[in-house]
Amino acid sequence: MNTKAIIKGWMITADIAGLQELANVTGISYGTLKLRMRIPQEFRARELNAIREATDMTEEDYTRLCVAAGEGR
Repeated sequence: MNTKAIIKGWMITADIAGLQELANVTGISYGTLKLRMRIPQEFRARELNAIREATDMTEEDYTRLCVAAGEGR
């Protein structure tokens, strides 16, 4: 599973409507989120952690997210 799919799936679970709302909830700028979704290997650990906290992501999916982002998928 790729970075975008993991994040989008958890956004649905957390009832977060889109990237703009995710930006508001996490404190990550909308422009940065759009860039990171296109180039996942540029995600910073604090950004991934903010997404995890905002979506109540499981530890297992958070680990998958970190691996996928690191591989640029």
